[in-house]
Formats: sequence, structure tokens, C-alpha cells
Amino acid sequence: LSGLDNDLAALKSEQGSISTNTKDEKINEQNKTRLETIKTSIAQKEKEKTEVEKQKNDAEQKLQELQEKKAGQEEKVAQVEVKIAEASPELAAKIQKINGELQELKTQKTNDLSEIDAKIATKRAEAKEEATKAGENKGKAANNMGSALIEMASKYMGLNEGDGSYKMFTNGRTEAWCADFMSYVVKEFAAEQGLELKDGFGSPAVATVKQWAQDNGIYNDIVNMTAQQKQDFLESELQPGDIIIWKRNGMSHTGFIKEIGENGQIITLEGNSHDEVRSNNYNVDDYRISGFIKLSDVMK
Repeated sequence: LSGLDNDLAALKSEQGSISTNTKDEKINEQNKTRLETIKTSIAQKEKEKTEVEKQKNDAEQKLQELQEKKAGQEEKVAQVEVKIAEASPELAAKIQKINGELQELKTQKTNDLSEIDAKIATKRAEAKEEATKAGENKGKAANNMGSALIEMASKYMGLNEGDGSYKMFTNGRTEAWCADFMSYVVKEFAAEQGLELKDGFGSPAVATVKQWAQDNGIYNDIVNMTAQQKQDFLESELQPGDIIIWKRNGMSHTGFIKEIGENGQIITLEGNSHDEVRSNNYNVDDYRISGFIKLSDVMK
């Protein structure tokens, strides 16, 4: 239920942030399509929540019935034992002895389980340590990969709409091209490095890039994070080369993290920023930023 509530809150938050009254009709249409998708998702989630709540209530009722039945059975057993004790003290003594032996077995089983639990806890701690080391190594590799991408992408600094040079990213089309630039650079980098991208990556539309990441479970949504949580996420999770998504409060844009500065500062490399490829500075708590896609997660 908690997970469904979180999903619903995220969907409703996104629903409230999408504007269909921008200056770009193409973006308006994309936003309308996304709103319809969100509306359908909300209806499905609310239906699923109703079903889960019903299952929960049924399970709680069944548990209560079983507890009442158990209490009734224990009372009957106690009454029988009293009658046996009154009728045959010897039989009562035997029953008491058997009960004592059963209790000893339960205690031994509990001790054995505790020993097993301790071993499991040790193995989990060892696995966690190994995972942490692997994560650190992966983080270093991701940082090196992202820095290499930024170095390669920097050669496009200054390409612009004025001289038409930006059309190398759009295959000659005239369109909003920030997502074209981001997709072009990632694909070029993957080809040069001999890396393989996940199926379906790349689009001229920011909304499609974001939806693709959500569908693949690699979209890092920060909309509902506190300012401190956003800064902690930036410092602990993100690397140069990771993709930044602006998709709220009427803004639809994407680019790369070029460098992570101090106190939540992000230095970016973006296409179609003031009609050219350029670098900008933002704070991670900027109200227009909706989330991030890690470059390492884009690769197979």
C-alpha cells in the first residue's frame, strides 16, 4: 500500500507539473499525450490499491478468526488436563513430563534457529561489504566513462542555430534539439568505446527520453525529495556524463552533468541552450529539474 501511495503521489505530482500551454505546439501535443497516459496510470493504480486494501482487510479478519479459534482450543485443552489430573494423578504426571520434553525441544529449536540466523546475518554482512566494494568500483568506472563522454562532447561547444550547424544532431530537421544533441552524443560515445546501449534509447523528445527511462526502471525522480535529499543524492550518486532532465513547470529540456560543484551546484553541457551548445550552472534544488538518468544505466 505504501508503494502504491508513493506511485500515486508521484503520478499526481507529475500530472500537476505538466503544462499544455507552452509556446511550442509540438511540446503541447506531447504533454497532452503524457497527461492521458498519467490519467490511465492513476486509474489503474487506484484500482490496484482498492484490491490490495480488500486483501489486507480479508487477511486481518482471517487472522482474528484464527486467533479466536486458537484461544478456544487452548481453553478446551486446559479443561481436559484438569479433568485428567482429577481422575488419574499418574496420567497427569506423564502428560506434564511430555509437555516438559516438548518445551525442551522448542527451546533447542529456538537456539538452533538463533545460531542459523547469526550465520545468515554474518553472510549478509559479508555480501553487503562485497556489494559496497563493487559499487565503489562501479562508481569509479562510471565516473571515468562520464568524464570521457564530456571530453568528447566538448568538441561541439558553440555549434548553433544561427549557422545551421546544429542540424548535424537532427539529421537536417528543424526542431527543438536538446534531446537530439544528448542522444547523438551518447550514441557516438558508445560507438567509439565499443559499448552497447539498451534497446530503444534516444529520441528527439524529452518526454520520450524520460518515459523510456521510467519504463526501464532507471529514471531517478527527485521531485518529491527535500533540498537536503537532493544534495545528498547529487553528491553520492551522480557523476559527470549523467543525463539531467527538466520536465516540469512548463520546461522541457535535457543535457549532461559536466561537473559537480560545491553546495549542490551542477555545471552542465547542453544542446539548444540559447540556441547553441553551451555550459550552464544550476542548483540541484532548481524547481524545474525533475530527475536524472545515470549514463552507466543507459548501457547494457
